Amino acid sequence: MADTALLDLTADYQVADDHDDDPVLLRPDGTPVETWREDYPYDERRGR
Repeated sequence: MADTALLDLTADYQVADDHDDDPVLLRPDGTPVETWREDYPYDERRGR
């Protein structure tokens, strides 16, 4: 049942993938989610 609740919370999110860069997770209002920040020790994203 918890899995269904999680899916309900994320149902309106979308993934934008233009094949030039990494895919971007978009909130229901269209703003990007900065997924790289989770557990990341730096204030800004570092190059590869």
